[in-house]
Amino acid sequence: MRVSTEDQKDFGYSLAAQEEMLRRWCVATNRQVIKVYVEDHSAKTLDRPQFKELMEFVRTHKDEIDEILFVKWDRFTRNTGDAYNMIKYFAKLGVTVNAVEQPINSNIPEQKILLAFYLAVPEVDNDRRAMSTRSGMRRAMKEGRWVHHPPKGYVTKRDEKDKPLLVPGPTSHLIKRAFEEVSQGTFTLEAIRKLLAKEGLKCSKSQFARLLRNPIYMGMIPVPAWNDEKEELVQGLHEAIVPESLFQKVQMMLDGGSQSRQPRHDNPEFPLRGFIDCIHCGKPLTGSASKGNGGRYLYYHCQHHCQSVRVEIAEKELMEFLQSFKTPPAVERLFLAIAEDIYNTRKTERAEKTKESETDLASQRSRLIVLDDKFVAGEITAEDYNRMSKAIRKRIQELEIRKAELMAADGDFVKYLRFAVSMLNNLGELYRGATLDGKSRLLSSIFPGKLVYTEPSYRTKGINVVLELFSQFSEQIQQTQESPNHNITPESHQVALTGSSCTLKIHA
Repeated sequence: MRVSTEDQKDFGYSLAAQEEMLRRWCVATNRQVIKVYVEDHSAKTLDRPQFKELMEFVRTHKDEIDEILFVKWDRFTRNTGDAYNMIKYFAKLGVTVNAVEQPINSNIPEQKILLAFYLAVPEVDNDRRAMSTRSGMRRAMKEGRWVHHPPKGYVTKRDEKDKPLLVPGPTSHLIKRAFEEVSQGTFTLEAIRKLLAKEGLKCSKSQFARLLRNPIYMGMIPVPAWNDEKEELVQGLHEAIVPESLFQKVQMMLDGGSQSRQPRHDNPEFPLRGFIDCIHCGKPLTGSASKGNGGRYLYYHCQHHCQSVRVEIAEKELMEFLQSFKTPPAVERLFLAIAEDIYNTRKTERAEKTKESETDLASQRSRLIVLDDKFVAGEITAEDYNRMSKAIRKRIQELEIRKAELMAADGDFVKYLRFAVSMLNNLGELYRGATLDGKSRLLSSIFPGKLVYTEPSYRTKGINVVLELFSQFSEQIQQTQESPNHNITPESHQVALTGSSCTLKIHA
């Protein structure tokens, strides 16, 4: 049985409920329980104490063990690559691995496709949670709210909407003085840092340097770049510690008075620039034109003169790869059926979780009010108040983000999913007709890592997990159809779905 704090709150998979379900199933199927393992740990990794003990026990008692059981595959692990490796490891010991609510019959080759989905869904769910959390934090930052640990000179309080808000803290005057001293240019940064450290501003050399670069002190919130969104500064809701003019003067002092270079404009003649790395030195290939034999020729090339590729060849081979991607209708139907079923079965679950989040939010806010009353009445110390209120506010923030994620679920999910899957058979035409920005988005979504051109092929550190799944299933189905007995060997299904190296075959 395994449960993490987040799992238990979100899904209700208590350890007791899991054990009851597993024992009941073992009795019903005449299985003898040899040993029980209980974990309170995230399944993002297999580097878990109890899991390591289980592995050692199985290794030393392999002749006594037939099977390892858990409720669902996400109780085993939420990492697809780890799951396949562990299944293979236990198989060598003669032990099978299975889930009582999502059982797989390894003797039926087609069921390995279903296993791949069972293993991929928890990992995709983890990635989606992380993306949703990041998206929620970005929304808050774009609204002018700081969502991280308060920087030096600030403390976090709650505004009238009970949302976190930065306010100048006890050392804010030292932060302002730091900027003022640096702007004078009289002392070195190290001398100023040591001087202020004696007065209570404790920070290392690197922290002090970052502090002087942080626009939050002039009342701005830095929103980092993400996907196709560029980095930007937005007006914060918090009070600035230093005026903008002083902050900018310090930046010029730190830069030595030099003006930063303007970024280059993207050139539509080189749509793959930024997506291909040099095969020799690993640096990004740039693009340029040269004249010769009465014509103008475009090249992607390394700035260290390691590699050079004709633009037309690189584009032609990429187009051939995109156009060659075809998904068998059987794979499309299987994917859509499973995805739609998962989405529909979780509608009630999402509504229940939203209601639970609202109830928990109200409870936490009530706790905060009671805590405030106790502090005002002198029933608890300031130290206890700060410790408990910090924990409650952190929980409130987590619940607010979780509630926003649940309410953001799009009712047109299935419609968009069907449209997206239909696009997979037209990637070449989509790329050909896209704008420069559209081509960049398409390439970014297909290739999470950079491409490396090794004539006659591209190599990449990874490919979009959905495309990888479809490619593997399409190949397996094709092999099955061409085989006289329509058998799919176990080896053909033992594939790593994440972090794999992908080779795109290109003709010379």
